[in-house]
Amino acid sequence: MTGTLASIFGQHTTGLVFGLHLPKWFIEGDAVYSETVWSNSGRGRDPMFRMKSKAWASSLQKKSYNQLLFGSYSNYSPGAYNFGYEMVTLGRQIAGVALWDSSTRFVARRPWQPFAFSAALKRQTGLTTRSLFDKTLSSLKVDSCNRADFLPKSTVTIYEDFIKPRLIQGQVIVAIHEKFGERADIVAFDSSSMIPYTLLKPGNIASESFDAKGQWLVWTEQEPHIRWEHQQFSVVWAFHTSGKKAFRLRAKTRWFLPILSPDVNRLAVIEIGPNGRESLVILSFPEGMFLQRMDVPSGVHLMSPVWFGDSGIIFLRLDESGKTLVAYDIESQQQRLLYDFKFRYVLSSAVIAGTPVVTTELNGEAVLAAVTPSGLRLVSAEGFGVNDASGDSTGKWLHTVYTPEGYRIVTHDCFTPGILIEKTSNWRKEDDFATQEMQLPLRIVQADTSIPGTTDYSRLSHLFRFHSLAPAAYDVTSQEAVPGITLLSQNTTGTAVTSLGYRYLNSIGNHELFGTFDFYGLYPVIGAEATIARRQTIFINDEGRNELNWTQTTAEIRTYIPLLFSHGNHNYGLTPQFSFKGEWYRMDDGSAFSFSNDTYQSLNLSLQLYHTNKSSVNDPYPRWGQILYGLYRQSPFGGASLGKMIAGEGIFYFPGFMPHHGFRLYTGYEQQPAGMSYYGYVVDFPRGSNSYRLPNRAAGGITYAFPILRPDWDFGKLAYIQRLNGKVFYDANLGWHSHLNHYSSSFGLELTADCHLLRLIPPVNTGIRVSWLPDNQLFSVEWLMVVRFDAI
Repeated sequence: MTGTLASIFGQHTTGLVFGLHLPKWFIEGDAVYSETVWSNSGRGRDPMFRMKSKAWASSLQKKSYNQLLFGSYSNYSPGAYNFGYEMVTLGRQIAGVALWDSSTRFVARRPWQPFAFSAALKRQTGLTTRSLFDKTLSSLKVDSCNRADFLPKSTVTIYEDFIKPRLIQGQVIVAIHEKFGERADIVAFDSSSMIPYTLLKPGNIASESFDAKGQWLVWTEQEPHIRWEHQQFSVVWAFHTSGKKAFRLRAKTRWFLPILSPDVNRLAVIEIGPNGRESLVILSFPEGMFLQRMDVPSGVHLMSPVWFGDSGIIFLRLDESGKTLVAYDIESQQQRLLYDFKFRYVLSSAVIAGTPVVTTELNGEAVLAAVTPSGLRLVSAEGFGVNDASGDSTGKWLHTVYTPEGYRIVTHDCFTPGILIEKTSNWRKEDDFATQEMQLPLRIVQADTSIPGTTDYSRLSHLFRFHSLAPAAYDVTSQEAVPGITLLSQNTTGTAVTSLGYRYLNSIGNHELFGTFDFYGLYPVIGAEATIARRQTIFINDEGRNELNWTQTTAEIRTYIPLLFSHGNHNYGLTPQFSFKGEWYRMDDGSAFSFSNDTYQSLNLSLQLYHTNKSSVNDPYPRWGQILYGLYRQSPFGGASLGKMIAGEGIFYFPGFMPHHGFRLYTGYEQQPAGMSYYGYVVDFPRGSNSYRLPNRAAGGITYAFPILRPDWDFGKLAYIQRLNGKVFYDANLGWHSHLNHYSSSFGLELTADCHLLRLIPPVNTGIRVSWLPDNQLFSVEWLMVVRFDAI
């Protein structure tokens, strides 16, 4: 049945069935399962990937099936990829390898049945999705304990990670700190109390790219191109502990994994060139001047570099044969093999007391092992896994241990490699799964390994690729779905988006044909929109009831340039826009009325400027931010003159009285011709009111937003309420024209909930707004609801 619907409605059918029936844990968990059993290095063979599910199952925090599906604002969960893999594999162990294939086929045959996936699972295993979740938790749970020497020394059980710890100045520990629901910062531990304090808050830091030596810290941040949203740069930042500001070594680079030399005079990075080939590049520090480059063949990846004395660097090399640990001599520019790991899991190399140390896998656990002439020797195996070893030439070293509360730091005063561990792991459950999969009837297809030739790509002939037919339309005025139909197109490169359709707007017969087109492949975005609409209105005068019917045709062209300047902890934006719109009206033949003017044109020029601090998911607003918007409209050509309109708005954000509270200040001004506003209104009216509309207006408002509770209320299949929010507000509006002035205001409260309904993927924000209108001496109550498709 799904195939029949897809032939009619296109890709929307598949997306709808996925969204309604297939939980995200299955979609992602099955993908991880496939890559694991059909390859030598899928994520299911990664002990650090699996340890998060084991630790979560063993933790004391509140857990629920809905929390796994949709996350939480108060409690950590490993996510659909990690825990989904465990549920998928357990299901196969219980009911065989054909379980999930037959379940998805059941859903495809019955897309109309509520919760069809859970019904299919119960038919075959006797388990619902919820009971499979509980059974998976039980299978992963183990006893865990916290050591007294974990850093930080705290009894707080909130989930937070301390990763990439480094020892600087002989006794100070610095690390990246990622607290659940917060943005990452860089912390240092006081040498006496060992209590962490914030050194600085970076921008979009890449947590695997951090190093520190002496008094210097270096890391990389992801920075977007000012125009192209899918083009990004990786930029090295540096910070001196005696300074106050971090600085960027060079802009628009693609540098990763920076490491400081022992004398802190050189910096090595992995560079990815425009052709995708990687190089090891050595720079002077802190000047960032080029010193030396080591190129590798195409298809070879460099990982986890670390300095090996003053004149050497060791790194992991990944190619089609697996991973090897390689030492590179800077003076001779020669490489030598230290250890061949093949497809065994290995990550995060380090050098402690002159000995290379790596994170590898032993019996399904992440352990630290020293690479010695006799083989791999165990260094540390504890908690749910260990990682991020670092040390110095004296043998003083530290590493991280994963616990149910996140990564913690452990320090050691001496370095002594232990027992010899086997070269290959005996943890092979995934190989058993692969053997079972091979017993299924498979259709073997010979892959075409030939390299196809290149052909010219014509943008013009590839502008349209219609893919879906949606049984609804979108009303731009009310900003909600209305009855209708929409045919959607997106070209192969995603640079041209088109929609054609019909929408029925209200019960008295207003309806229209519409078409929109936007092209994103040029520096300015270019768009167009056209409608042919039938309009009707009914009014009563001295002559009785009158019905007017007419045709309205509109056409608009627009262009704008969305520029984004991201720098450290700040986002800056600039968007100039130009548009021209024409409207033509024709009353039906035989009507007793006619339009005094049947043609209108408007030219629109606008500019938006903004600056915001980067914020976390728990912040209702940016902690600091400013948004300025200006608009100018006029009718410069033939037809009726609509006069000129100017408008401006300003929005300003400030921190509130407590964490994750915030203020939003709004101000606006608008001036347009007297009489009926053909241009529409730009500046906000007081919430809850239908204010008196005059051509000159000034408006302002203040809103204080705050979280009330993050309860994770679980109502099974009906609803999952993650967070309750509150807002208090005051709005004011002053309008004037000639000798007439009118002032209006409102103040009130909004209570909303962030939730998921019927286990559907898009999050919903819904609640009520209660406003007191002093001018009318009455309350206004409104229902609020936003479905956040952008968060999928």
